[in-house]
Amino acid sequence: MLDLKNNEIRPTVAREIGHGIQLNHRGDVNTCDSENTVDNSGVGRFFCCVLLTTACAGAGIAAESLTKLMAAAKRSDGRVILENDYVRVHNTVLEYPPASRRVSEERPVVLYLQLGSDQWVSKTRLLEPPRGARLSWRPGIVPLGIWIELLKPPPRPSTLGDPGTYPPRNAVEEEEGWGGGTLFVAAFRPFDYGVGLGPLPTIAVVLSDGAVEVSTRGLRRRMAVKAGDAYWFDARTRLTVLDDYTVGVAFLQVPTQ
Repeated sequence: MLDLKNNEIRPTVAREIGHGIQLNHRGDVNTCDSENTVDNSGVGRFFCCVLLTTACAGAGIAAESLTKLMAAAKRSDGRVILENDYVRVHNTVLEYPPASRRVSEERPVVLYLQLGSDQWVSKTRLLEPPRGARLSWRPGIVPLGIWIELLKPPPRPSTLGDPGTYPPRNAVEEEEGWGGGTLFVAAFRPFDYGVGLGPLPTIAVVLSDGAVEVSTRGLRRRMAVKAGDAYWFDARTRLTVLDDYTVGVAFLQVPTQ
């Protein structure tokens, strides 16, 4: 076992008691006539090292793998999936390199989100499926990249607040490079009625399948969403997941006039 005091790894002594094991983290044993004491110090040190190595390696694998996956993926023409007076959203169809089924199912359906146009790209964000999300891979699904063009600023919304429309606390927030807007990547947990997409108009890209309810100015709409879907939402839109799985959403709050 791991003893973090004084930054040391100390051996653990295990005592067999009936059908279980009692662990003593101080490294000493209180004697008892009916107990058999087993010193697992060598084994303990071995497993501590394995666990530490695995944890440290796992922390850096995800980001590195996404970068390599983006470099290896073949790109083909996509299509415009959403357009209004303020934004135009395209997708790019990707072809991932072959891999085992387990590895393939862990890959994201939506690999990246970009801000730019045909001539230039100002920002790229690599994306991962959120923990607790429904498995989005099924027959007919193809991986995608999504990119957004900002055409013109929408009108400034009312400054009056609306409770329950701010992003989840777990949201990762980025401002630099997003055309004056703010990008959030968030996991919306089931039946959390106190969160939304923020106080500004928003372009949202869904990262995992699920069922949600969106509410804006008292108008509610329930719908099934799939990884790769893109939606335009007005300012102060509340988003609630209505099934047992977390739904991941990357959404850009669009700068206003």
